[in-house]
Amino acid sequence: MGLRRLRDLPSDDRGISVIETAIVIPALAMLIAGMSDLAMGFAAKLRVQQAAARSVEMATAGGLNSAAFQALQAEAADAASVPAEQVTLDKWLECAGVRQVSFDGSCFTGQQVGRFVAISISASYRPMFPMLQLSASGDIPVAGYASVRVQ
Repeated sequence: MGLRRLRDLPSDDRGISVIETAIVIPALAMLIAGMSDLAMGFAAKLRVQQAAARSVEMATAGGLNSAAFQALQAEAADAASVPAEQVTLDKWLECAGVRQVSFDGSCFTGQQVGRFVAISISASYRPMFPMLQLSASGDIPVAGYASVRVQ
C-alpha cells in the first residue's frame, strides 16, 4: 500500500496550487513593497518641488519690497518641512543679459533690466523597506528647484 502511493506520487496533482502560491506570494509581496516605496519617494520629491515653486510664486505676489519677498527662505523651509539651512535662495540682477553682483543695483539707461529669484531645496527620503542601501545613512536625497523673473 505504501509502495503504491510512492509510485503514484509523480502523477498526483493535489496540493500543487498550494506550492505554486507559496512560491509566488513572496515575490509578489516584494514587488508591491518596492512599488509602494518608489511611489512614496516620488511623492517626497514632488512635495519638495512644489514647496520651491510655491515659494517663488510668493516672490511675485507682493513685489520686491513686501514682507513675503523678504521671508522667502523661511517660507520655503516651512513649506518643505526642512531646516532653513537646506534652502538656498539666489537673487540676481541682469543688465542686458549680464548677471550683476548686486540684486539691488541698477542698470544703465536703455539696458534691459531683469531681476530673478531662484530657490533650491534639498531634503531626503527614508524608504520604508531599506532593501537597497543607496547611501551609508539609508536616506535617498531629493531636491526641488524653481526660479522666476520678478522684474
